Amino acid sequence: MTEIKPSQVRAARALLDWSQGKLAKKAGLSMSSVRSVENNLSTRTHTMKEIRKTFESEGIEFSDNDGVKRVMEKLEVFRGPDSCDEFFNSMKRTLEEHGGGVIAVIKTQSIMVRSSGATYRTNLQRLELLDKSTDIKCIISDAFRASFLTPALQCRVIAKETLGPTSYFMYGDKQASISLDDDMHFMFAVFNIPYLVREHKNHFLSLWEKGSPPRS
Repeated sequence: MTEIKPSQVRAARALLDWSQGKLAKKAGLSMSSVRSVENNLSTRTHTMKEIRKTFESEGIEFSDNDGVKRVMEKLEVFRGPDSCDEFFNSMKRTLEEHGGGVIAVIKTQSIMVRSSGATYRTNLQRLELLDKSTDIKCIISDAFRASFLTPALQCRVIAKETLGPTSYFMYGDKQASISLDDDMHFMFAVFNIPYLVREHKNHFLSLWEKGSPPRS
């Protein structure tokens, strides 16, 4: 990882409209450390790494020629009869690259148990294939049948009206909303907008704490 320069730190702050104090708070540093970096008085490796990591988590990209820019917000859509196979293969590649687990909010049981795709698996079976190497947490509605439950999932139950309008997965740095297209095929709209993914993860964790273990 190339070390960023003081001019890039100042430019990144300007793009985000952050004060030195906000950068210090976000990066877990002191104000004096941030001032020293920006005034080219200190280039401690740990400090520079924390500043770079903080900016990159907000969608800022640094280039070797002293450049600074916002990462383009990417949207990828999987649709059609093989959308589930294609989406879960993409999820697997992301997990292999970034690590971490999978969290999901599933409002409708049919999203998980309906067979589809060339392999004609259910989405529950696809998640079970990830279970050997991936931590999977799933929030489900209180309308789900007990037969849905599987050891592959750590589940918490929440009232259906609390879950919001859509079901979604989050994994790596991505979130995927799940819906049906006009032909009744599953459609996955996947985006990687860091601040939005982070907010939704925080919301998931608050729901997880409020949820109750499913009844057997």
